[in-house]
Amino acid sequence: MQHKLKFVSMVLVGFLAACATPAASNPAAPSGALNSPLAAAPAQANAPRGGSVIEIERSGGIAGKTEKTVVYANGELTLNEVTTSQPGANAAQKWVADLDAAGFFALQGSYKSRCNDCFQVRVTITKAAQTKTMTYIEDGQLPDEVTKVANVLATIK
Repeated sequence: MQHKLKFVSMVLVGFLAACATPAASNPAAPSGALNSPLAAAPAQANAPRGGSVIEIERSGGIAGKTEKTVVYANGELTLNEVTTSQPGANAAQKWVADLDAAGFFALQGSYKSRCNDCFQVRVTITKAAQTKTMTYIEDGQLPDEVTKVANVLATIK
């Protein structure tokens, strides 16, 4: 139980730290796929970053905040539509591969809890022609298979 609480605390601190980092606004919208084994989300013309391959939306908590992290095919990472880093296409592909290896595509669509003040996490991953969305509650009582995925998600920065 303590290990899971530490993990949830570390994830929360990581997201809060990302919120505090000033970044220039980037109005570019997602576009079609680059030459990548990852399939793009719906295309919008003339933006170089490719479609999203990982979307993580955290909402709730005591303050009722919503944070959306998106990883694009070219490796651009945004938080609430502001570019926070450019780890590159190889990093984006590795995160998708790591999530696949952690069992993301075999998980149920939803893991519920009765925790009213906990964050709800909605994750959508696109790999080749496969897109999957799953939701879980960060209540410190996640099943092992979801904890594996949450641990990979915590590395996306």
